[in-house]
Amino acid sequence: MTIAFPYSSTIGAKARMDRARFQDGFAKGTIAFAAQPSNNDTMAIAGSTFTFKSSAASGLQSNIGASIDASIDAAIAVLNASADANIVKCKYRRKGGAVATGNIAFAANPANNDTVTINGVAITFKSANPTGNQVLIGASLDATLDRLADFLNASANASLTPALYGIGTPVAATGSFTFSQNPANNDTITIGGTVVTFKTSGATGNQLNIGADLATTLTALKNFLNASADANVSKCTYGSDATHLSITAKTGGISGNAITLDYASTAVSARSAATLTGGKSKLSVQALVPGAAGNAFTLAASAATASGSTLAGGTSLLEVIAKVAGSAANALTLAASVATVSAATLVGGDSRRTRWGSRTAGNRFEPVDRSRWATRMGSARWVWTPGAYYP
Repeated sequence: MTIAFPYSSTIGAKARMDRARFQDGFAKGTIAFAAQPSNNDTMAIAGSTFTFKSSAASGLQSNIGASIDASIDAAIAVLNASADANIVKCKYRRKGGAVATGNIAFAANPANNDTVTINGVAITFKSANPTGNQVLIGASLDATLDRLADFLNASANASLTPALYGIGTPVAATGSFTFSQNPANNDTITIGGTVVTFKTSGATGNQLNIGADLATTLTALKNFLNASADANVSKCTYGSDATHLSITAKTGGISGNAITLDYASTAVSARSAATLTGGKSKLSVQALVPGAAGNAFTLAASAATASGSTLAGGTSLLEVIAKVAGSAANALTLAASVATVSAATLVGGDSRRTRWGSRTAGNRFEPVDRSRWATRMGSARWVWTPGAYYP
């Protein structure tokens, strides 16, 4: 629907702005770019094909820019100016998409002169007297990472300031025992120094009665360990299947890597290692601004593991908005060869979502009936006409 405004006062202009912002039944969709388009990559909008070109773009084409956002902006300029019968049904704009993220995972406290390199800037860990791009190693890994995050967030280096740094969700250490048969009487496994003994009957304390078969015994063992109040056993959670007892440290990070595993049983065919393994603490890195540009932010480390060579997951969005409110625009299609569309068609168009309303002092919109609106606005009256109004 279109709204015509026969008014002659400034209050009429305000009424038009308020009424326009309250209308929300326009179908929309997005095309999300995580990387630069290449020559001859395409987007299909409402049945018309748009092509990215490395040079000499013409018609429904635009030249690829120096950055992803520049390429999207160039495409938007062509799309909004196009007279193509399908393209003209919508308007186009760029908006922020997903934020690029990454991390550097440490399995141990860094040693003197270990480094991390963030967006080309090398940061060196020092055991004493750090200067410049150096960080003092703490008494624990978490203390070191706190100092590293604080240093990075306080830096004025232009290569570091596009991101936010913190302590990421730690990875819990894990381990397992593999059983080839049901344990025998007085067989044992040891977790964190606590010995658990299998008994044919009469189990007490840190003892467990052997079940009718291996699967039954392991289920009982899992339940026994998860219910234990023992100071060592209770540091972990336990799971089981037909032949395995799995063990996971309750506290994430490297502390779980110190929990020991041992056994004295011919029924145990293997243990994962002498201790739990894989516990890590992370430095998290997140681009400050949503968009695909953050995916170019690089990560590396000499004694740790980066989630990737760059941050990942950042997207820049080309938003497509139907010019006419209503459900008919939900049939307008979207596709792309190098990007991800929000859906195969625009969505959200609804002819019933148009409402009469006014803006309150608190900037909230409240419905009013049409006759009261006309009375309030005096000569600034609303007249419904069909057409192509859009926000």
